Amino acid sequence: KIQRNLHEKSKRHLDDHLSNLNDYSEFNKILDTKPGIIKAAWCQNQKCEDSIKEETGADIRLIPLKNEKPISNCLYCDEKAKVMAYFGRAY
Repeated sequence: KIQRNLHEKSKRHLDDHLSNLNDYSEFNKILDTKPGIIKAAWCQNQKCEDSIKEETGADIRLIPLKNEKPISNCLYCDEKAKVMAYFGRAY
């Protein structure tokens, strides 16, 4: 019962702090107003990640081992995305 309660609490916390985006214009707004992680499609081009980090201070925190199908084109360059990535800022 304790384990189940801890799992449910952690799941709720993650759900409350995870934003799914496919629009880069919203990226900074979400980073500035909602604590947590942004899940977005990424083309795996290092230049895109570097540009995002330079412009927003956020970088990729996680790329799931079990690849999720991208929900859109790359968040930054709008090219074909290869993976879903989780972006965040270090605090």
